[in-house]
Amino acid sequence: MKNELNMLDNLIRALVGNVLSSGPQNFLKTIHEECLNVKERLLKEVFSNESENMVERYIQYHQGELIGYADEVSGAIAFGSENISVLKAVLVELQTLLSFIERHFTRFFNLDYKVPDVYLNLYYKEVSLGFKELMRALKKKKIDERILGTLNDFLESKGMVTENEVITFKRLIFYKELLRELWKIAESNRLVDYNKKLATTLCYLNFNTFQAYGFCKSVIDKEVKSLSGKETQLDKLALFSAHLEGTKIKPGFSLQWEFPALTTALMGWIETEKKYVASRRSRKARADQDTQYMKVGVGVSVPQLALFIRIMEEQGVLFSETVKQLLLFMATFCRTRNAENISYDNLYNSYYTVEESTIQAVKRHVIGMLNILNAPLKRKKK
Repeated sequence: MKNELNMLDNLIRALVGNVLSSGPQNFLKTIHEECLNVKERLLKEVFSNESENMVERYIQYHQGELIGYADEVSGAIAFGSENISVLKAVLVELQTLLSFIERHFTRFFNLDYKVPDVYLNLYYKEVSLGFKELMRALKKKKIDERILGTLNDFLESKGMVTENEVITFKRLIFYKELLRELWKIAESNRLVDYNKKLATTLCYLNFNTFQAYGFCKSVIDKEVKSLSGKETQLDKLALFSAHLEGTKIKPGFSLQWEFPALTTALMGWIETEKKYVASRRSRKARADQDTQYMKVGVGVSVPQLALFIRIMEEQGVLFSETVKQLLLFMATFCRTRNAENISYDNLYNSYYTVEESTIQAVKRHVIGMLNILNAPLKRKKK
């Protein structure tokens, strides 16, 4: 497979060296025609060759050469060379040719090549004019402001995640696709939860930053916590886990290839959350069970207990802000030999309505307690 750029190479060398063989207009016409011829020759060569490895090397060689030409022309412009207008027009032709290769031979295009700065700057200049409008439209959808800030920073940094990061064609394609998906959400008129829609989009594109992870987690957490029952919350978490497991990430897409996919990180969090919700449920069940054993047993009837409470309350031995609070506490944490649970209403009625038989029974208990108090006093005197 041959080099299709020989003539273009000679033209670029003449331009950068300020040695034009003709006037600016004729030179640009020649460049334009040669770029069209390169496109035709590339298509013909690729579709006539059956070896994918050969085609891949062929495309990537021409891609690399064109990037080199673009850098040379950009350098000449920055240096303040003659024929600035011609240099800029040629740069546009080179970028158009690169875009053609990217679009028609994506399968063989080396996405790890650095995007020429001028190519990146021109694209950014073209799309950045709509950033404010995009953010306003997304804000109207009531999308979380923190994730909007993250997305805005990413777009304005031309796709950088870290400072001075090299932007490759792979990142540029990701950037373009993200921008396209955000505009879809911004222009949608459907009545949906747009935070949930955005979370799904970030998972689909694998926008795997910590901020996106936190946002998606909050979307899931909000929906789960809107449900009161623990069983229902576990069911919802399981549903989200199954949904994430079935979510297809766009092939060849990831913001940070060295980190786990956003869906993987979220499924890990959901498993932890499921264990936490289940443990809360079991702790509550144990607490309810333990409450039964925390009750104090009393060896008297409910009416007799009510009278004991009344005597001690009137003597100041027991006190509370209201009698109702005192009786409610005793009904909750006391049990008789015959009943595990004491009825509050029964205790309340017995407190204010006392029968003679109850008074006599309580007297006997009080006398017994006095005898216990007196016995050690007598022994002490001995």
